[in-house]
Amino acid sequence: MIASPKVSVVIPVLDTEAYLREAIDSILGQTFQDFELVIISEHGTSRQSIAVIESYSDDRIRHIHNSRKLGIPKSRNVGIREARGEYIAWMDADDVSVRERLEREVEFLDEHPDIGVVGTGFEVIDGNGRVVSREILPSGPALTKWLLPFRDANVIANPTSMVRRTVCVALKGYGESEQAEDYDFWLRASEITKLDNLADILLRYRRHKGNIGHLLFQEVDPKESIWMSRVALAGRFGRDLPPSVVRTLFKPYLDFVPKTKDVLSAAFVLRQGCVRYASSEPMLKRERTLVHRDAANRLLGLSITCATRNPVFSVVICCLMIQLCREQIPWAVGLIVRRIIRVLRRKARMNK
Repeated sequence: MIASPKVSVVIPVLDTEAYLREAIDSILGQTFQDFELVIISEHGTSRQSIAVIESYSDDRIRHIHNSRKLGIPKSRNVGIREARGEYIAWMDADDVSVRERLEREVEFLDEHPDIGVVGTGFEVIDGNGRVVSREILPSGPALTKWLLPFRDANVIANPTSMVRRTVCVALKGYGESEQAEDYDFWLRASEITKLDNLADILLRYRRHKGNIGHLLFQEVDPKESIWMSRVALAGRFGRDLPPSVVRTLFKPYLDFVPKTKDVLSAAFVLRQGCVRYASSEPMLKRERTLVHRDAANRLLGLSITCATRNPVFSVVICCLMIQLCREQIPWAVGLIVRRIIRVLRRKARMNK
C-alpha cells in the first residue's frame, strides 16, 4: 500500500499556459518533498496548458481533467476529495511559491495543533514577474478572527494557505458560488478552528488581465459580501445588526454616505462588540491590545465621518474610542492627532 503524502498541493487550472510551468516548477522545487501535486484542469482548458501538464513525468503529479465545466470553487472541491495528504496547500496556476513555503507551513501546523489554517505574506507581481507590492498579513488567531467580518483588508490570502484536510472535510469544502467563495470559506472555518498567518513572504501572487483571482475580486457583488459580514458580525457581537449599521461598518467597500444616526449606532455596536469579543475569546495580552487598537482605529474613522455633519456625535464616538483604550491613552491621543493631520492635508491637496 502506497503511503499517503504529508501534503497535497492543489492547483486549479484554466488558461494560464504562459505561467503554468513556472508555477508547477516552484512546487516541485520545494525544500519539503513529502507531497503530491493535484492539478485540476477545467473543461475547456487550452491544449497548450494540457501539454504543459502532461510534459511532466514526475510520479508526485496527479492530473485530473473535469469532464464538464465546474468553475473554480467546485474544482477546488474536486481537489479536496482527491487529496490524500494530512494538509492541503492551495495555489493558483499563475503564482509562484517560494522554495521554503511548504516546509515553513508544515512546521507551523505540526507545532500548533489548534491551528487549522495558516497563510503567509506575499509579493504581488505583474505579468512579467516584476514586484509591484508586498503584503504582510495580520498574525495571531484572535486578531485574525476579529478582522474577518469587516473584510476591509486581506486576512488570509487563499493562494498562500495550507489547511488541515479534516477542516476542509468538516466544512464540506467551498461554497459553490463564485462570489467571494474564499471569504465564505474562511468565515466558516473560523467557527470551528483557528486561523493564523506567518509573517514571511512565501508566495509571489501574479496579477494580470487574465488572473482568475483578480477578476473574481473585481466582480464580487458587494451585497453578497455585506450579507456574509452581517451574519459573521451577528455571531461575533451576539446580536443581529440592521443592514444600515453593517453597511456603515463596511464603508470602505461602498460608495455611500451613511446617516449620522447609523454612524453613532455603528460606533456603540463596535465598542460593545469589541469588549464582548475580547472577554470571551481566549487571547494573549498582545492580541487583546491589537484587537482594541483595531477597534479604536475604526471608531476614529466613524468619528471623522460625521465630524462636519454632527460634531456632538463625533465627540461622543471619540470618547468611546478613548474608553476602549484607557491603558493606551497616549497612543489613542496620538492616533487622533495623526488622523486629523492626515485629513487636513488631504483637504489641502484637494483645494489646490
